[in-house]
Amino acid sequence: MKKLLGLLILTVLTGLLTMTAFADVFCNPSEAYAGNKVLVDGFVDEDGNYCPDLGRSYMSDYYRVSGSLSETYVSKYGIDANGDVYIIINPSLTGTREKELTGTITLREIGGNKGIYKAKLESGDLTVNPGGKDNVSDIESRGSGVYALPYDYQTNKVGFGSKQGTLRFDFDNYAYFSARFAGQGDLFLGYHTTTNTGLTSKYPNATLSFIAWTTKPKFDVGGTLGIYVNSDEYVYEIASDGTLKNPGGKYNASTGAYEISTNTLGSYVISSQKLTAASGAASSASSTPAASSSAASSPASPAASSPASSAASPASSASSQPETSSSQPEESSSQPEPSSQPEAPSSSQPTDVPAEAEKGGLPLVPILIGVLAVLAAALLFIFLGGKKNRKPKFEDWDE
Repeated sequence: MKKLLGLLILTVLTGLLTMTAFADVFCNPSEAYAGNKVLVDGFVDEDGNYCPDLGRSYMSDYYRVSGSLSETYVSKYGIDANGDVYIIINPSLTGTREKELTGTITLREIGGNKGIYKAKLESGDLTVNPGGKDNVSDIESRGSGVYALPYDYQTNKVGFGSKQGTLRFDFDNYAYFSARFAGQGDLFLGYHTTTNTGLTSKYPNATLSFIAWTTKPKFDVGGTLGIYVNSDEYVYEIASDGTLKNPGGKYNASTGAYEISTNTLGSYVISSQKLTAASGAASSASSTPAASSSAASSPASPAASSPASSAASPASSASSQPETSSSQPEESSSQPEPSSQPEAPSSSQPTDVPAEAEKGGLPLVPILIGVLAVLAAALLFIFLGGKKNRKPKFEDWDE
């Protein structure tokens, strides 16, 4: 009996020592729709310590993310410019049944430490509703041809109803679209500002920001897409094959925006310096904002963070934020050179790593070692006590 008890205790201790620790996982939002971007938190190593670099702007330079969630529902794993881990719910997802996603998302450090952190999604952490984009919310009039997108346009389609005439509406402080509508059908106009890591790696000396519409919505009529930029910045369109092309627009000092004539909202990069555009595109001068000393002050160029107007901004599908091509012809020299260029980022490891106590849990191994020592002492006491009190097998022959 004592041997069985000892074997049971050793088996339990072995299981505890080999068990991988998991923390509570938080998904924002916890209920997502097709095309949504979902932030994931709760990454810990095998000892239960949280990833110290999560939420730092340099995360994408030192970590890679992968996962085992269903490919039917998740089209992409990534790290955004804020250092947050995210997944993209498949924009082409169809159906009406809700699905609870379960599985593990893994962060792997690519520096010298080779740390591995995991977040395990369990039942109740994230629910996907495939039919979210079938809901329609009407665009709202603000008078004089100015309209506002409904508060839930990042998850629902926008309905134009029977509205006619020139309509203009803004995408927060990033862009606007204006056109003369007549019977426009419902469109999903959700967008995101997720960083394209392929381009940031290819152009480390440039300051880049991005804006991309998740489903590349196409209007019935052509209009003007205005992207708010500074007068000395460059705008390029990111093609479906990852190459850059000149969108053929120009800077408008009165609106503080780079304006493009189009009926399709695609993917764009805003750069502090000239980038390499593919051959066959429009002339470089037409795709570069003309600097003007009399230009009115314009809103800041889009940051690489999710729009604040919604709880969850949808992120790009593979077509809306592709990786860059490795071979591209040289750009035209007709664009004005920027007055200054940002310095190349340092190759040294980041130093502003938060203390372990800020986010880390209690170390698992020291606790288990203490438990093992106590149980070993208990077993030793049981065996020694049994030997001391054992009765002789035979009676005393002298008696």
